[in-house]
Amino acid sequence: MQDRLLGELHAALDEGLAQDPAHLVVDLAQMTFCSVRGLDLLTQTHRNATAEATRYAVTGVPRHINRVWTLGWGDAPLPSRYHSTAAALTAIRAAGPDVQICRPGQTVDNMSGSDVA
Repeated sequence: MQDRLLGELHAALDEGLAQDPAHLVVDLAQMTFCSVRGLDLLTQTHRNATAEATRYAVTGVPRHINRVWTLGWGDAPLPSRYHSTAAALTAIRAAGPDVQICRPGQTVDNMSGSDVA
């Protein structure tokens, strides 16, 4: 089961980056467990996003998982981490007035004017 979930996460992260967003925010608030492979995937996605000039952040990382991530990856660059998705979106909006925010299942091409931050 863990391999299936990891595969689904990998596919979702790849799909998000394939849309060439300015920002990719991953909400992990419902996560109760994350294997080392899962944390490594989230860290690798940060490297991939950086290479593609995409700002990448994770939100809602439970305290016990955040501690393992911070200790286990030492000096490796980790994604920006925010307490909540709202905090991440506030930081993104503060970065500039022309930031577009896609909701799940949307692409920049099918957004309405109300979706533009």
